[in-house]
Amino acid sequence: MQTGFGPFLSVYLTARQWTQTEIGAAFSMGTITSVLSQVPGGALVDAARSKRGVALWSVLGIGVAAC
Repeated sequence: MQTGFGPFLSVYLTARQWTQTEIGAAFSMGTITSVLSQVPGGALVDAARSKRGVALWSVLGIGVAAC
């Protein structure tokens, strides 16, 4: 998502008086969090009985975060 939305977000944050260092740190934290959550997230999906349920909760979580 950052690849498609990142340029717009960086322009928005620049307009809100964020420095390039702050924007880079925020993007880096998001990337690091994503990388670190892949292993436990994958283990959760592998252990889940209902893959559809995991997908549903994931989509709902993304929707709530977007709001």
